[in-house]
Amino acid sequence: MRARIFAAALAVLVAPMLVAAPAFDRVLPEDTLGIALVKSVPALKEKLKNHPAHDIWMEPSVQKFFEKALARLEQEIQKAEGKTGVTLAEVLGLFSGQVALAINTDDQAADVEFLFLAEVGNKGDRAKQIIAALVAAAAKSANPDQPAALKTVELTIEGVKFVGLADADDDPNNPSAAYGVADGVLVFGRPVAALKRTVLFLRNAPPASLASTPAYKASLAVINPASEIQGYVNLARIVRIATQRFGGPEAAQAVNALGLNGLVSLSGGVEMAKTDDTTRLFLQVAGVPTGIVKLLMPAPGPLHTGAGVPADSASLTSVRFEPAVIWDEVEKMLNTLAPQVLAAVNAQVAQAAQVSGQPINLRNDILAAFGPRLSLYTRFEQPYTLEDSQQMVVSLDLKSKQAFQNAFDKITKLAPQVAMLFHPRDYMGHQIYVLATPDRGGAPAGKPKPAFAVTEKELIFSPRADMVEAHLRRAGVGGPSLQERPEFQEALKALPAENRIAFTYSDPRPQTEFFMTALRQGQFGVLAAMARQNPAITEFLNLFDLKLLPPTDDIVRHLSPSAGIAQTRQDGLLFISRMPLKRVPPATGK
Repeated sequence: MRARIFAAALAVLVAPMLVAAPAFDRVLPEDTLGIALVKSVPALKEKLKNHPAHDIWMEPSVQKFFEKALARLEQEIQKAEGKTGVTLAEVLGLFSGQVALAINTDDQAADVEFLFLAEVGNKGDRAKQIIAALVAAAAKSANPDQPAALKTVELTIEGVKFVGLADADDDPNNPSAAYGVADGVLVFGRPVAALKRTVLFLRNAPPASLASTPAYKASLAVINPASEIQGYVNLARIVRIATQRFGGPEAAQAVNALGLNGLVSLSGGVEMAKTDDTTRLFLQVAGVPTGIVKLLMPAPGPLHTGAGVPADSASLTSVRFEPAVIWDEVEKMLNTLAPQVLAAVNAQVAQAAQVSGQPINLRNDILAAFGPRLSLYTRFEQPYTLEDSQQMVVSLDLKSKQAFQNAFDKITKLAPQVAMLFHPRDYMGHQIYVLATPDRGGAPAGKPKPAFAVTEKELIFSPRADMVEAHLRRAGVGGPSLQERPEFQEALKALPAENRIAFTYSDPRPQTEFFMTALRQGQFGVLAAMARQNPAITEFLNLFDLKLLPPTDDIVRHLSPSAGIAQTRQDGLLFISRMPLKRVPPATGK
Protein backbone atom coordinates (compact mmCIF):
# COMPACT_ATOMS: atom_id res chain seq x y z
CA MET A 1 0.00 0.00 0.00
CA ARG A 2 2.75 2.46 0.98
CA ALA A 3 4.63 1.64 -2.22
CA ARG A 4 1.56 2.39 -4.34
CA ILE A 5 0.91 5.66 -2.51
CA PHE A 6 4.54 6.69 -2.89
CA ALA A 7 4.53 5.76 -6.60
CA ALA A 8 1.35 7.72 -7.19
CA ALA A 9 2.70 10.80 -5.40
CA LEU A 10 5.96 10.59 -7.34
CA ALA A 11 4.06 10.35 -10.62
CA VAL A 12 2.05 13.46 -9.81
CA LEU A 13 5.20 15.41 -9.02
CA VAL A 14 7.39 14.18 -11.84
CA ALA A 15 4.93 13.72 -14.72
CA PRO A 16 4.88 17.41 -15.79
CA MET A 17 8.69 17.38 -15.96
CA LEU A 18 9.01 14.23 -18.05
CA VAL A 19 7.36 15.43 -21.24
CA ALA A 20 7.46 19.10 -22.17
CA ALA A 21 4.92 20.27 -24.72
CA PRO A 22 6.41 21.00 -28.14
CA ALA A 23 6.81 24.64 -29.07
CA PHE A 24 3.32 25.72 -30.05
CA ASP A 25 4.41 27.01 -33.45
CA ARG A 26 5.32 23.38 -34.23
CA VAL A 27 1.75 22.15 -33.71
CA LEU A 28 0.09 24.74 -35.95
CA PRO A 29 -0.46 24.23 -39.69
CA GLU A 30 1.87 25.79 -42.23
CA ASP A 31 -0.73 28.24 -43.51
CA THR A 32 -1.64 29.67 -40.09
CA LEU A 33 -2.71 33.30 -40.49
CA GLY A 34 -1.38 34.58 -37.20
CA ILE A 35 0.00 33.69 -33.80
CA ALA A 36 0.77 35.56 -30.58
CA LEU A 37 3.06 33.63 -28.25
CA VAL A 38 4.48 34.02 -24.76
CA LYS A 39 7.37 31.58 -24.46
CA SER A 40 7.11 31.16 -20.69
CA VAL A 41 4.58 32.84 -18.44
CA PRO A 42 6.51 32.09 -15.19
CA ALA A 43 9.74 33.46 -16.69
CA LEU A 44 7.94 36.56 -17.93
CA LYS A 45 6.41 37.16 -14.51
CA GLU A 46 9.84 36.98 -12.90
CA LYS A 47 11.32 39.41 -15.40
CA LEU A 48 8.50 41.85 -14.81
CA LYS A 49 9.36 41.82 -11.11
CA ASN A 50 12.85 43.05 -12.04
CA HIS A 51 11.54 45.87 -14.21
CA PRO A 52 11.47 49.65 -13.54
CA ALA A 53 7.68 49.59 -13.95
CA HIS A 54 7.53 47.22 -10.98
CA ASP A 55 9.89 49.50 -9.03
CA ILE A 56 7.59 52.46 -9.68
CA TRP A 57 4.60 50.43 -8.53
CA MET A 58 6.40 49.47 -5.33
CA GLU A 59 7.12 53.09 -4.37
CA PRO A 60 5.35 53.71 -1.03
CA SER A 61 3.97 57.01 -2.32
CA VAL A 62 2.51 55.29 -5.40
CA GLN A 63 0.96 52.56 -3.26
CA LYS A 64 -0.56 55.23 -1.01
CA PHE A 65 -2.03 57.11 -3.96
CA PHE A 66 -3.71 53.99 -5.34
CA GLU A 67 -4.72 52.61 -1.95
CA LYS A 68 -8.42 53.48 -2.21
CA ALA A 69 -8.64 52.37 -5.84
CA LEU A 70 -6.90 49.09 -5.04
CA ALA A 71 -9.28 48.47 -2.16
CA ARG A 72 -12.23 49.01 -4.50
CA LEU A 73 -10.67 46.72 -7.09
CA GLU A 74 -10.17 44.06 -4.43
CA GLN A 75 -13.86 44.30 -3.55
CA GLU A 76 -14.87 43.81 -7.17
CA ILE A 77 -12.47 40.88 -7.53
CA GLN A 78 -13.91 39.27 -4.41
CA LYS A 79 -17.43 39.71 -5.79
CA ALA A 80 -16.39 38.04 -9.03
CA GLU A 81 -14.63 35.30 -7.13
CA GLY A 82 -17.74 34.74 -5.06
CA LYS A 83 -19.86 34.34 -8.19
CA THR A 84 -17.47 31.95 -9.89
CA GLY A 85 -15.92 30.15 -6.93
CA VAL A 86 -12.55 30.80 -8.56
CA THR A 87 -9.83 33.11 -7.30
CA LEU A 88 -7.75 35.35 -9.53
CA ALA A 89 -4.60 33.80 -8.08
CA GLU A 90 -5.80 30.38 -9.23
CA VAL A 91 -6.38 31.61 -12.77
CA LEU A 92 -2.96 33.25 -12.98
CA GLY A 93 -1.32 30.25 -11.39
CA LEU A 94 -2.58 27.83 -14.03
CA PHE A 95 0.03 28.71 -16.63
CA SER A 96 3.24 26.75 -16.20
CA GLY A 97 4.91 27.49 -19.53
CA GLN A 98 4.13 28.80 -22.98
CA VAL A 99 0.81 30.39 -23.97
CA ALA A 100 -0.36 31.08 -27.53
CA LEU A 101 -3.35 32.40 -29.44
CA ALA A 102 -3.59 31.39 -33.11
CA ILE A 103 -6.04 32.34 -35.86
CA ASN A 104 -6.64 30.71 -39.23
CA THR A 105 -9.29 30.31 -41.91
CA ASP A 106 -9.95 28.46 -45.13
CA ASP A 107 -9.18 29.91 -48.56
CA GLN A 108 -12.72 31.26 -48.90
CA ALA A 109 -12.66 32.88 -45.46
CA ALA A 110 -15.93 31.07 -44.80
CA ASP A 111 -15.06 29.88 -41.31
CA VAL A 112 -12.66 31.31 -38.74
CA GLU A 113 -10.49 28.95 -36.71
CA PHE A 114 -9.05 30.07 -33.39
CA LEU A 115 -6.99 28.24 -30.82
CA PHE A 116 -5.88 29.17 -27.32
CA LEU A 117 -3.09 26.92 -26.08
CA ALA A 118 -1.55 27.03 -22.62
CA GLU A 119 0.75 24.72 -20.73
CA VAL A 120 -0.92 23.89 -17.42
CA GLY A 121 1.10 20.82 -16.40
CA ASN A 122 -0.64 18.71 -13.77
CA LYS A 123 -3.37 21.35 -13.23
CA GLY A 124 -5.44 20.16 -16.18
CA ASP A 125 -8.48 19.07 -14.17
CA ARG A 126 -8.51 22.31 -12.22
CA ALA A 127 -8.10 24.29 -15.45
CA LYS A 128 -11.26 22.68 -16.86
CA GLN A 129 -13.14 23.35 -13.62
CA ILE A 130 -12.10 26.99 -13.69
CA ILE A 131 -13.15 27.45 -17.32
CA ALA A 132 -16.50 25.81 -16.60
CA ALA A 133 -17.08 28.16 -13.67
CA LEU A 134 -16.10 31.23 -15.70
CA VAL A 135 -18.32 30.24 -18.64
CA ALA A 136 -21.28 29.60 -16.32
CA ALA A 137 -20.80 32.92 -14.53
CA ALA A 138 -20.51 34.81 -17.81
CA ALA A 139 -23.68 33.21 -19.18
CA LYS A 140 -25.59 34.01 -15.99
CA SER A 141 -24.32 37.58 -15.95
CA ALA A 142 -25.42 38.12 -19.56
CA ASN A 143 -28.92 36.74 -18.94
CA PRO A 144 -29.58 36.83 -15.17
CA ASP A 145 -33.33 36.27 -15.54
CA GLN A 146 -33.26 33.74 -18.36
CA PRO A 147 -32.00 30.19 -18.74
CA ALA A 148 -28.53 30.05 -20.25
CA ALA A 149 -28.75 29.91 -24.03
CA LEU A 150 -25.36 28.23 -24.03
CA LYS A 151 -25.30 24.53 -23.27
CA THR A 152 -22.41 22.17 -22.63
CA VAL A 153 -21.88 18.87 -24.39
CA GLU A 154 -19.31 16.16 -23.79
CA LEU A 155 -16.95 15.26 -26.60
CA THR A 156 -14.13 12.79 -26.97
CA ILE A 157 -11.45 13.91 -29.38
CA GLU A 158 -8.64 11.45 -30.01
CA GLY A 159 -9.25 9.89 -26.61
CA VAL A 160 -9.27 13.23 -24.79
CA LYS A 161 -12.42 14.43 -23.02
CA PHE A 162 -13.51 17.86 -24.21
CA VAL A 163 -16.38 20.08 -23.10
CA GLY A 164 -18.23 21.66 -25.98
CA LEU A 165 -20.02 25.02 -25.75
CA ALA A 166 -23.03 24.93 -28.04
CA ASP A 167 -25.85 27.27 -28.94
CA ALA A 168 -29.37 25.91 -29.00
CA ASP A 169 -29.25 25.29 -32.75
CA ASP A 170 -25.71 23.84 -32.84
CA ASP A 171 -24.92 20.29 -33.84
CA PRO A 172 -23.82 18.62 -30.56
CA ASN A 173 -20.97 16.96 -32.44
CA ASN A 174 -19.79 20.29 -33.79
CA PRO A 175 -20.26 22.90 -31.04
CA SER A 176 -19.34 26.57 -31.37
CA ALA A 177 -16.23 26.03 -29.24
CA ALA A 178 -14.74 23.42 -26.93
CA TYR A 179 -12.00 23.01 -24.37
CA GLY A 180 -9.99 20.15 -22.96
CA VAL A 181 -6.53 19.25 -21.69
CA ALA A 182 -4.20 17.09 -23.78
CA ASP A 183 -0.82 16.07 -22.39
CA GLY A 184 -0.68 18.99 -19.95
CA VAL A 185 -1.82 21.57 -22.52
CA LEU A 186 -5.11 23.42 -22.26
CA VAL A 187 -6.69 23.53 -25.71
CA PHE A 188 -9.59 25.94 -26.20
CA GLY A 189 -11.00 26.89 -29.57
CA ARG A 190 -12.97 25.95 -32.65
CA PRO A 191 -13.87 24.11 -34.86
CA VAL A 192 -13.69 20.50 -33.73
CA ALA A 193 -11.49 19.59 -36.71
CA ALA A 194 -8.86 22.09 -35.53
CA LEU A 195 -9.00 20.70 -32.00
CA LYS A 196 -8.55 17.16 -33.29
CA ARG A 197 -5.56 18.19 -35.37
CA THR A 198 -4.01 20.00 -32.42
CA VAL A 199 -4.34 17.02 -30.08
CA LEU A 200 -2.65 14.79 -32.66
CA PHE A 201 0.16 17.28 -33.24
CA LEU A 202 0.75 17.77 -29.51
CA ARG A 203 1.44 14.06 -29.24
CA ASN A 204 3.50 13.86 -32.39
CA ALA A 205 4.59 17.16 -33.91
CA PRO A 206 4.40 16.97 -37.72
CA PRO A 207 7.49 17.50 -39.91
CA ALA A 208 5.73 20.38 -41.71
CA SER A 209 4.23 23.10 -39.53
CA LEU A 210 4.22 26.86 -39.12
CA ALA A 211 7.66 26.59 -37.53
CA SER A 212 9.07 24.94 -40.66
CA THR A 213 7.87 27.50 -43.22
CA PRO A 214 10.65 29.65 -44.74
CA ALA A 215 8.81 32.95 -44.18
CA TYR A 216 8.18 32.21 -40.51
CA LYS A 217 11.73 31.00 -39.88
CA ALA A 218 13.19 34.05 -41.60
CA SER A 219 11.03 36.47 -39.65
CA LEU A 220 11.76 34.73 -36.36
CA ALA A 221 15.48 35.04 -37.01
CA VAL A 222 15.11 38.80 -37.50
CA ILE A 223 12.99 39.50 -34.41
CA ASN A 224 15.24 37.19 -32.33
CA PRO A 225 14.02 33.69 -31.40
CA ALA A 226 14.89 34.44 -27.76
CA SER A 227 12.21 37.13 -27.50
CA GLU A 228 9.89 36.45 -24.57
CA ILE A 229 6.85 37.70 -26.49
CA GLN A 230 6.44 36.98 -30.21
CA GLY A 231 3.87 37.60 -32.89
CA TYR A 232 3.51 36.68 -36.56
CA VAL A 233 0.96 37.47 -39.26
CA ASN A 234 0.93 35.81 -42.69
CA LEU A 235 0.26 38.91 -44.82
CA ALA A 236 0.73 37.12 -48.14
CA ARG A 237 -2.07 34.70 -47.39
CA ILE A 238 -4.35 37.40 -45.98
CA VAL A 239 -3.92 39.47 -49.16
CA ARG A 240 -4.53 36.39 -51.31
CA ILE A 241 -7.70 35.38 -49.43
CA ALA A 242 -9.08 38.91 -49.45
CA THR A 243 -8.39 39.25 -53.17
CA GLN A 244 -10.13 35.99 -54.03
CA ARG A 245 -13.11 36.49 -51.77
CA PHE A 246 -13.90 40.16 -52.16
CA GLY A 247 -12.87 41.29 -55.61
CA GLY A 248 -11.55 38.86 -58.12
CA PRO A 249 -9.58 40.36 -61.07
CA GLU A 250 -10.31 43.99 -60.14
CA ALA A 251 -9.09 43.43 -56.59
CA ALA A 252 -5.99 41.70 -57.91
CA GLN A 253 -5.24 44.72 -60.09
CA ALA A 254 -5.62 47.05 -57.11
CA VAL A 255 -3.40 44.83 -54.97
CA ASN A 256 -0.68 44.88 -57.62
CA ALA A 257 -0.97 48.64 -58.11
CA LEU A 258 -0.67 49.26 -54.39
CA GLY A 259 2.30 46.91 -54.12
CA LEU A 260 0.54 44.70 -51.60
CA ASN A 261 1.38 41.62 -53.63
CA GLY A 262 4.95 41.98 -52.34
CA LEU A 263 3.98 41.61 -48.69
CA VAL A 264 5.07 38.39 -47.02
CA SER A 265 4.59 38.73 -43.27
CA LEU A 266 4.58 41.03 -40.27
CA SER A 267 6.30 39.80 -37.13
CA GLY A 268 7.28 41.26 -33.79
CA GLY A 269 9.23 40.34 -30.70
CA VAL A 270 9.88 41.77 -27.25
CA GLU A 271 13.16 40.77 -25.63
CA MET A 272 13.53 41.57 -21.94
CA ALA A 273 17.18 41.56 -20.91
CA LYS A 274 18.70 42.64 -17.61
CA THR A 275 19.87 45.98 -18.97
CA ASP A 276 17.21 46.87 -21.54
CA ASP A 277 13.98 45.98 -23.29
CA THR A 278 14.28 45.59 -27.07
CA THR A 279 11.28 45.50 -29.37
CA ARG A 280 11.54 44.49 -33.01
CA LEU A 281 8.89 44.77 -35.70
CA PHE A 282 9.70 43.28 -39.11
CA LEU A 283 7.76 43.80 -42.34
CA GLN A 284 8.92 41.02 -44.65
CA VAL A 285 8.78 41.86 -48.37
CA ALA A 286 9.47 39.82 -51.50
CA GLY A 287 10.83 41.29 -54.73
CA VAL A 288 11.32 44.96 -55.58
CA PRO A 289 9.06 47.16 -53.40
CA THR A 290 6.36 49.10 -55.25
CA GLY A 291 3.35 51.19 -54.31
CA ILE A 292 2.62 51.67 -50.64
CA VAL A 293 5.44 49.33 -49.67
CA LYS A 294 7.95 51.46 -51.57
CA LEU A 295 6.67 54.57 -49.80
CA LEU A 296 7.45 52.84 -46.50
CA MET A 297 10.98 52.05 -47.67
CA PRO A 298 12.65 55.24 -48.96
CA ALA A 299 16.32 55.30 -49.87
CA PRO A 300 18.53 55.37 -46.73
CA GLY A 301 20.58 58.46 -46.06
CA PRO A 302 21.61 61.02 -43.43
CA LEU A 303 19.08 61.84 -40.73
CA HIS A 304 18.90 64.72 -38.28
CA THR A 305 21.92 64.93 -36.02
CA GLY A 306 20.17 66.70 -33.14
CA ALA A 307 21.98 69.96 -33.88
CA GLY A 308 19.69 72.97 -33.62
CA VAL A 309 17.27 71.01 -31.44
CA PRO A 310 17.07 72.22 -27.80
CA ALA A 311 19.01 70.04 -25.37
CA ASP A 312 15.96 69.77 -23.09
CA SER A 313 13.73 68.34 -25.83
CA ALA A 314 11.50 65.48 -24.76
CA SER A 315 11.59 63.80 -28.17
CA LEU A 316 13.06 63.97 -31.64
CA THR A 317 11.97 62.04 -34.72
CA SER A 318 13.70 62.19 -38.08
CA VAL A 319 12.68 60.34 -41.26
CA ARG A 320 13.75 60.24 -44.88
CA PHE A 321 11.10 62.19 -46.79
CA GLU A 322 11.23 63.29 -50.43
CA PRO A 323 7.87 64.59 -51.70
CA ALA A 324 8.94 64.38 -55.37
CA VAL A 325 9.85 60.69 -55.05
CA ILE A 326 6.63 60.03 -53.13
CA TRP A 327 4.63 61.71 -55.88
CA ASP A 328 6.26 59.49 -58.52
CA GLU A 329 4.89 56.41 -56.78
CA VAL A 330 1.52 57.98 -55.99
CA GLU A 331 1.18 58.97 -59.64
CA LYS A 332 1.76 55.35 -60.72
CA MET A 333 -0.91 54.12 -58.30
CA LEU A 334 -3.43 56.76 -59.37
CA ASN A 335 -2.77 56.05 -63.02
CA THR A 336 -3.97 52.47 -62.42
CA LEU A 337 -6.57 52.86 -59.70
CA ALA A 338 -8.08 56.31 -60.24
CA PRO A 339 -6.98 57.82 -63.57
CA GLN A 340 -9.82 60.32 -63.37
CA VAL A 341 -8.32 61.78 -60.18
CA LEU A 342 -4.90 62.07 -61.79
CA ALA A 343 -6.47 63.67 -64.87
CA ALA A 344 -8.27 66.21 -62.66
CA VAL A 345 -5.02 67.14 -60.90
CA ASN A 346 -3.19 67.53 -64.21
CA ALA A 347 -6.05 69.61 -65.60
CA GLN A 348 -5.90 71.94 -62.58
CA VAL A 349 -2.14 72.37 -63.05
CA ALA A 350 -2.57 73.01 -66.79
CA GLN A 351 -5.29 75.60 -66.13
CA ALA A 352 -3.08 77.42 -63.63
CA ALA A 353 -0.22 77.38 -66.13
CA GLN A 354 -2.48 78.87 -68.78
CA VAL A 355 -3.66 81.66 -66.45
CA SER A 356 -0.12 82.47 -65.30
CA GLY A 357 1.28 82.34 -68.77
CA GLN A 358 4.14 80.03 -67.78
CA PRO A 359 4.47 76.26 -67.48
CA ILE A 360 4.00 74.57 -64.09
CA ASN A 361 5.22 71.08 -63.29
CA LEU A 362 3.86 69.83 -59.99
CA ARG A 363 6.76 67.49 -59.36
CA ASN A 364 9.74 69.47 -60.60
CA ASP A 365 8.61 73.01 -59.80
CA ILE A 366 7.02 72.44 -56.39
CA LEU A 367 7.63 69.06 -54.75
CA ALA A 368 11.29 68.82 -55.79
CA ALA A 369 12.08 71.88 -53.69
CA PHE A 370 11.64 69.80 -50.52
CA GLY A 371 13.53 66.92 -48.94
CA PRO A 372 15.13 64.58 -48.15
CA ARG A 373 14.51 64.77 -44.36
CA LEU A 374 11.52 65.50 -42.18
CA SER A 375 12.07 66.03 -38.45
CA LEU A 376 9.89 66.77 -35.44
CA TYR A 377 10.81 67.62 -31.88
CA THR A 378 8.79 68.35 -28.75
CA ARG A 379 9.79 70.11 -25.57
CA PHE A 380 8.08 71.46 -22.45
CA GLU A 381 8.57 75.04 -21.34
CA GLN A 382 8.43 75.83 -17.62
CA PRO A 383 6.35 76.80 -15.71
CA TYR A 384 4.14 73.93 -16.83
CA THR A 385 0.69 74.83 -18.11
CA LEU A 386 -1.58 72.82 -20.36
CA GLU A 387 -2.06 75.71 -22.77
CA ASP A 388 1.47 76.97 -23.25
CA SER A 389 4.12 74.50 -22.12
CA GLN A 390 4.12 71.86 -24.82
CA GLN A 391 5.98 72.93 -27.93
CA MET A 392 6.10 71.01 -31.19
CA VAL A 393 8.23 72.04 -34.15
CA VAL A 394 8.42 70.29 -37.53
CA SER A 395 11.24 70.92 -39.98
CA LEU A 396 11.46 69.87 -43.62
CA ASP A 397 14.69 70.11 -45.57
CA LEU A 398 14.79 72.52 -48.50
CA LYS A 399 17.04 72.29 -51.53
CA SER A 400 17.53 76.03 -50.99
CA LYS A 401 15.64 79.09 -49.82
CA GLN A 402 15.29 80.24 -53.40
CA ALA A 403 13.92 76.85 -54.42
CA PHE A 404 11.19 77.23 -51.81
CA GLN A 405 10.37 80.77 -52.94
CA ASN A 406 10.03 79.57 -56.51
CA ALA A 407 7.80 76.72 -55.37
CA PHE A 408 5.67 79.06 -53.24
CA ASP A 409 5.21 81.37 -56.21
CA LYS A 410 4.01 78.40 -58.24
CA ILE A 411 1.61 77.39 -55.43
CA THR A 412 0.24 80.94 -55.43
CA LYS A 413 -0.55 80.60 -59.10
CA LEU A 414 -1.81 77.06 -58.79
CA ALA A 415 -4.05 77.67 -55.74
CA PRO A 416 -4.27 81.39 -54.93
CA GLN A 417 -7.07 80.80 -52.42
CA VAL A 418 -4.73 78.66 -50.32
CA ALA A 419 -1.77 81.02 -50.52
CA MET A 420 -3.98 83.90 -49.37
CA LEU A 421 -4.57 82.16 -46.06
CA PHE A 422 -0.99 82.84 -44.97
CA HIS A 423 0.06 86.33 -43.93
CA PRO A 424 3.82 86.92 -44.12
CA ARG A 425 5.82 89.03 -41.66
CA ASP A 426 9.49 89.49 -40.83
CA TYR A 427 11.10 88.08 -37.71
CA MET A 428 14.85 88.16 -37.02
CA GLY A 429 15.62 88.27 -40.73
CA HIS A 430 13.27 85.41 -41.56
CA GLN A 431 9.87 85.39 -43.21
CA ILE A 432 7.12 83.92 -41.03
CA TYR A 433 3.82 82.95 -42.65
CA VAL A 434 0.91 82.88 -40.18
CA LEU A 435 -2.31 81.08 -41.03
CA ALA A 436 -5.00 83.76 -41.06
CA THR A 437 -7.96 81.73 -39.83
CA PRO A 438 -10.88 83.73 -38.38
CA ASP A 439 -11.76 83.23 -34.72
CA ARG A 440 -15.01 81.30 -34.45
CA GLY A 441 -17.32 80.04 -31.78
CA GLY A 442 -16.48 82.78 -29.31
CA ALA A 443 -12.76 81.93 -29.32
CA PRO A 444 -10.71 84.56 -27.49
CA ALA A 445 -8.91 87.13 -29.59
CA GLY A 446 -5.28 86.38 -30.20
CA LYS A 447 -5.77 82.64 -30.15
CA PRO A 448 -2.51 80.98 -31.32
CA LYS A 449 -2.43 80.15 -35.01
CA PRO A 450 -0.31 77.74 -37.05
CA ALA A 451 2.66 79.24 -38.83
CA PHE A 452 5.74 78.35 -40.82
CA ALA A 453 9.05 80.04 -41.50
CA VAL A 454 11.76 79.59 -44.09
CA THR A 455 15.48 79.49 -43.36
CA GLU A 456 18.31 78.88 -45.79
CA LYS A 457 17.96 75.10 -45.46
CA GLU A 458 14.64 74.30 -43.78
CA LEU A 459 10.96 74.99 -43.66
CA ILE A 460 9.92 75.28 -40.00
CA PHE A 461 6.31 74.61 -39.01
CA SER A 462 4.47 74.69 -35.68
CA PRO A 463 0.82 74.80 -34.57
CA ARG A 464 1.71 78.10 -32.88
CA ALA A 465 3.50 81.10 -34.35
CA ASP A 466 5.22 81.88 -31.05
CA MET A 467 6.85 78.44 -31.13
CA VAL A 468 8.25 79.19 -34.58
CA GLU A 469 9.64 82.43 -33.18
CA ALA A 470 11.13 80.62 -30.17
CA HIS A 471 12.85 78.14 -32.49
CA LEU A 472 14.31 80.95 -34.60
CA ARG A 473 15.52 82.80 -31.48
CA ARG A 474 17.32 79.74 -30.16
CA ALA A 475 18.82 79.09 -33.58
CA GLY A 476 20.07 82.67 -33.68
CA VAL A 477 21.91 82.56 -30.36
CA GLY A 478 23.05 78.94 -30.41
CA GLY A 479 23.08 77.23 -27.03
CA PRO A 480 23.11 73.61 -25.90
CA SER A 481 21.65 71.18 -28.41
CA LEU A 482 20.32 67.66 -28.16
CA GLN A 483 23.28 66.51 -30.24
CA GLU A 484 25.59 67.34 -27.30
CA ARG A 485 23.70 65.23 -24.78
CA PRO A 486 25.52 61.95 -23.98
CA GLU A 487 22.19 60.19 -23.41
CA PHE A 488 21.11 61.04 -26.95
CA GLN A 489 24.34 59.80 -28.50
CA GLU A 490 24.46 56.64 -26.39
CA ALA A 491 20.85 55.75 -27.18
CA LEU A 492 21.42 55.90 -30.92
CA LYS A 493 24.83 54.22 -30.86
CA ALA A 494 23.26 51.18 -29.20
CA LEU A 495 21.19 50.58 -32.37
CA PRO A 496 22.30 49.48 -35.86
CA ALA A 497 23.67 52.37 -37.91
CA GLU A 498 23.42 50.95 -41.44
CA ASN A 499 20.54 51.66 -43.83
CA ARG A 500 18.61 53.87 -41.44
CA ILE A 501 15.57 55.61 -42.86
CA ALA A 502 14.20 56.91 -39.55
CA PHE A 503 14.98 57.26 -35.89
CA THR A 504 13.12 58.40 -32.84
CA TYR A 505 14.43 59.51 -29.46
CA SER A 506 12.18 59.92 -26.45
CA ASP A 507 12.87 61.12 -22.93
CA PRO A 508 9.79 60.37 -20.78
CA ARG A 509 10.97 62.49 -17.86
CA PRO A 510 9.90 65.97 -19.12
CA GLN A 511 6.57 64.56 -20.27
CA THR A 512 6.01 62.97 -16.86
CA GLU A 513 6.97 66.14 -15.00
CA PHE A 514 4.61 68.17 -17.18
CA PHE A 515 1.70 65.76 -16.74
CA MET A 516 2.06 65.37 -12.99
CA THR A 517 2.48 69.10 -12.42
CA ALA A 518 -0.64 69.84 -14.44
CA LEU A 519 -2.51 67.09 -12.59
CA ARG A 520 -1.34 68.37 -9.20
CA GLN A 521 -2.43 71.91 -10.05
CA GLY A 522 -5.85 70.76 -11.25
CA GLN A 523 -5.35 71.93 -14.83
CA PHE A 524 -7.27 69.02 -16.36
CA GLY A 525 -10.63 70.75 -16.34
CA VAL A 526 -11.86 68.29 -18.95
CA LEU A 527 -11.99 65.61 -16.23
CA ALA A 528 -14.37 67.71 -14.16
CA ALA A 529 -16.53 68.38 -17.22
CA MET A 530 -16.70 64.66 -18.00
CA ALA A 531 -17.53 63.90 -14.38
CA ARG A 532 -20.47 66.31 -14.44
CA GLN A 533 -21.92 64.45 -17.42
CA ASN A 534 -21.28 60.91 -16.21
CA PRO A 535 -21.75 59.79 -12.58
CA ALA A 536 -19.58 56.73 -13.22
CA ILE A 537 -16.62 59.02 -13.99
CA THR A 538 -17.30 60.97 -10.80
CA GLU A 539 -17.27 57.73 -8.82
CA PHE A 540 -14.01 56.72 -10.46
CA LEU A 541 -12.30 60.08 -9.85
CA ASN A 542 -13.34 60.00 -6.21
CA LEU A 543 -11.06 56.99 -5.77
CA PHE A 544 -8.04 59.26 -6.20
CA ASP A 545 -6.99 62.06 -3.87
CA LEU A 546 -4.69 64.42 -5.76
CA LYS A 547 -3.29 65.58 -2.42
CA LEU A 548 -1.69 62.12 -2.23
CA LEU A 549 -0.20 62.31 -5.72
CA PRO A 550 3.32 60.83 -5.53
CA PRO A 551 6.28 63.21 -5.63
CA THR A 552 7.35 63.55 -9.24
CA ASP A 553 10.83 62.28 -8.44
CA ASP A 554 9.41 58.96 -7.21
CA ILE A 555 8.38 58.33 -10.81
CA VAL A 556 10.98 60.19 -12.84
CA ARG A 557 14.04 58.69 -11.21
CA HIS A 558 13.08 55.25 -12.55
CA LEU A 559 12.78 56.46 -16.15
CA SER A 560 15.37 56.50 -18.91
CA PRO A 561 15.42 57.86 -22.48
CA SER A 562 14.74 55.35 -25.22
CA ALA A 563 15.48 55.28 -28.93
CA GLY A 564 14.36 53.45 -32.02
CA ILE A 565 15.36 53.17 -35.65
CA ALA A 566 13.86 51.94 -38.90
CA GLN A 567 16.17 50.34 -41.43
CA THR A 568 15.67 48.88 -44.86
CA ARG A 569 16.87 45.38 -45.66
CA GLN A 570 16.90 43.32 -48.81
CA ASP A 571 14.01 41.30 -47.40
CA GLY A 572 11.98 44.10 -45.87
CA LEU A 573 11.72 46.85 -43.27
CA LEU A 574 12.85 46.47 -39.68
CA PHE A 575 11.95 48.66 -36.69
CA ILE A 576 14.05 48.32 -33.55
CA SER A 577 13.28 50.11 -30.29
CA ARG A 578 15.52 49.91 -27.22
CA MET A 579 14.67 51.14 -23.72
CA PRO A 580 17.49 50.98 -21.16
CA LEU A 581 16.33 49.78 -17.75
CA LYS A 582 17.17 51.98 -14.82
CA ARG A 583 16.99 49.99 -11.60
CA VAL A 584 16.55 52.27 -8.60
CA PRO A 585 15.46 50.97 -5.18
CA PRO A 586 12.03 52.32 -4.22
CA ALA A 587 12.04 55.19 -1.77
CA THR A 588 11.01 54.51 1.82
CA GLY A 589 9.22 56.51 4.44
CA LYS A 590 7.24 58.73 2.08
